[in-house]
Amino acid sequence: SDLTSLGNVGTEPRLVRTEGAIVAVSNFGSDDLTIIRWDGASAQVTEQSEPEGDGPVGIDLVELPDGNIGICSTGFNDHRYWITVVGPDGALVSNDGFDLPAGALNPGHASWTAVGDEYYVMVSCNGSDELHVIPVSF
Repeated sequence: SDLTSLGNVGTEPRLVRTEGAIVAVSNFGSDDLTIIRWDGASAQVTEQSEPEGDGPVGIDLVELPDGNIGICSTGFNDHRYWITVVGPDGALVSNDGFDLPAGALNPGHASWTAVGDEYYVMVSCNGSDELHVIPVSF
């Protein structure tokens, strides 16, 4: 069969996103991300259980100028967003959480955008009907 099964990636996986050979899965129930390196023929879990707040849902990936991969994610239950950076091999470089502005409730999805050399994360907030654009420095 051509099907590749990776088995258990975390508790209550919600979203899968890819950038090149890096795959990230947000795990709502276990409050973490699973990072996978996929070469088109085989897959290897490279990082597991990186804390991503309470109830990560939406994630997005972007290749950074240094070749690393930036992952933005949201913590639906704690009103935070996270910036995780992994190397091209999927190994963890950094993992930092940040508070959203007061009143920004239940962030659901996050998305990268770039304007020139500047990076931004856009975060939708389901509980307060808002969209926030946050500058990110690397």
